[in-house]
Amino acid sequence: RAMGETCGLPKAVGDWDYDVIRTQDTPITERELHYAKRDVQVIPAYLSYLVHANAWLTSDMLGNVVLTKTSLVRRFAKTDIGKLTYEKDNKKGYITLLNSMERLCLQEFPTCFNQYAIRKAAFRGGLTFTCANNANRVWHNVVSLDVTSMHHTFINGRYIPVHFGLSNPIALQRVCTNIVNTTLEEVLENYHKPFDSAIHALIRFTNLRLKKDTIFERAGIGIIPESKFTLAVPLIDINDDVRAKTADENIRERGFRDYAKAPIFAFGKLMEAEIAELFLNEIELWNIAQVYDFDMMQVQYGELSMKYVVPPDYVTLQSNILFEQKTDMKTVLKHYTEGKPYPNEIPNSIPSGIADELRSGEADVSFLNAYYNSTIKGMFNGIYGTQAMDLLKPQFMVINGEIKINNETVCTPENFDTKKPKKPMVLYTYGMRIVAGSRMHLVIALKLLGDKLGTRFNPTGGDTDSIKASVAENVTDAELKHALEPLENASDMAIAKTMQRIRKNYPHLVSQLHDVGHFDIESAANGDRWEYHFEAWNKARMSMSDGVFHVTCAGLSRPRGMYHIETWAHDMYRAGYDFEAIARAIFGYDTFVEHDICHSLEHYRPLVTDRIHRKITDYRGETAMVDEYQSIALYPSGRWLGETTKRAPLENVKWLQRQGQYVDMGDKIISRKDDRIYLYTIGPMGMEPTMIGHIE
Repeated sequence: RAMGETCGLPKAVGDWDYDVIRTQDTPITERELHYAKRDVQVIPAYLSYLVHANAWLTSDMLGNVVLTKTSLVRRFAKTDIGKLTYEKDNKKGYITLLNSMERLCLQEFPTCFNQYAIRKAAFRGGLTFTCANNANRVWHNVVSLDVTSMHHTFINGRYIPVHFGLSNPIALQRVCTNIVNTTLEEVLENYHKPFDSAIHALIRFTNLRLKKDTIFERAGIGIIPESKFTLAVPLIDINDDVRAKTADENIRERGFRDYAKAPIFAFGKLMEAEIAELFLNEIELWNIAQVYDFDMMQVQYGELSMKYVVPPDYVTLQSNILFEQKTDMKTVLKHYTEGKPYPNEIPNSIPSGIADELRSGEADVSFLNAYYNSTIKGMFNGIYGTQAMDLLKPQFMVINGEIKINNETVCTPENFDTKKPKKPMVLYTYGMRIVAGSRMHLVIALKLLGDKLGTRFNPTGGDTDSIKASVAENVTDAELKHALEPLENASDMAIAKTMQRIRKNYPHLVSQLHDVGHFDIESAANGDRWEYHFEAWNKARMSMSDGVFHVTCAGLSRPRGMYHIETWAHDMYRAGYDFEAIARAIFGYDTFVEHDICHSLEHYRPLVTDRIHRKITDYRGETAMVDEYQSIALYPSGRWLGETTKRAPLENVKWLQRQGQYVDMGDKIISRKDDRIYLYTIGPMGMEPTMIGHIE
């Protein structure tokens, strides 16, 4: 559907009933045939759109050098940026940015398996958190503080360390002590290079706990992910992630994973431990020192760099060019009327083919919107991923028609040298610090807001580039911005310092990156702050103002034009249930949401050799012998939320109970039947439900 909407050929919706049983003899209706044809037509239409939207892209590249959205970013960089040159020195002429990037990536690629493994172990994703002490409660006057282009603050505003080498623990201990003792003021003053040294190290902390008398202790904010302590890595989806999962589990099995003695976890984060051994870089070590107290810090082993350089122009120019295109296209969309020549000057950032269509008035508005939302923003957001890839992931193989991981290609100390790519084109140490900088940005923001506003600022959670918080009625947007001003100023200065070279060498390509790293204050759809807000667990929350609900939760889809969880909440509210009752019904623990509301689907994945061989009666009552290979199937399923039979939800409940909170752990069912909605609890007679409310 997304592809069809992007290219202007929307897929058919509702013309094929998947609940109807068909055989090879069942006639296909015209509506069904239209649906099936359109699903096929959307694909070449989308590929044609890609070629039209990217002036450098030719059709013979598709399925060859361009396979994914990330490869679009890579090819754009290679075509539009790689051939640019800079003066090497006065005697030896010029070198291309592509060659410079290739040399840097090759130079900084790990030299041995242990170096590769320690860097992977030190890599941490975005800071997604729930404030454990503020969860499971109703909050009022809630705002969202969203960072503009968070990752690009550190693509363009942070020097990167190079020339890492293994170091002895004594030297590393001194370096780590200096990092931990670096003040917030010093970090902000030198935001382009907060520390003189960089590390990837295993560090042991004794008696780790949330830092006393800080917002982190008050709100219950941990930043050490529980997932880093496990051997098994959760599988996000069934595509390339299975290779990443295998690679991560391989290094964890060899001892490169976090360890904790007597840990207490809540909401997916480590809250305290007698001993915690963590793989960290210098930015994450400083973050730990802001959020946690500890009695002792001991470096076990690691690598060290004391040399920093400006990040590669090859990457920062991608960010500059696409940010400027994004800004310029936003302006064009605001002033362009289809069928009329564009009245204003067209910036150089707009590709020449699209600029010609704008001048003539032939540009299609739907195409321009798709170009802005899908191509420019998509590639802009994909730049970070190009520098955060593991190039040593194992390969697939096919056995008896089944795709499996080829275990012989899993990276080991023995085969490391043979797996090492000749032209890596990924600067993993850079990618790691882009996301680490984003985590630091949120940690600093929380510190500034907590110190400035005290108990008038109560964060409830956050997600990579945003913080949700309940603020006192007398806290203005201006006061929030004033509290964050030191961080925003530091971001501006860091970008100005880091971008000096490319602004001098490529003035016609660069962007001023206005407000990158700054915080926007987002509120409800009506422009006011959310009246009510309930944080359940990571990425599970509900807000409501003026009877309008907004629910975010994995497993609770909200298909357009269909009845879903927000509709159910709204109907409950109209029937007289208050916000807290509705929030606890959905996000109380052990809640089952039936399929008609959650729209969840499960996979049936047969073997390639599995066949169906039997008589089947179709929806017309006609029987036919079917002898066919089975296909992957999707089938309707309900969704359990907060199952306390699982480890993570039970840890949350224990933490909440420790804080003196009541947690409803009784089984609940959210249902909709015959245009009536229901909320059930499981009664004393086993699984026989007792209805506690219904709405016609």
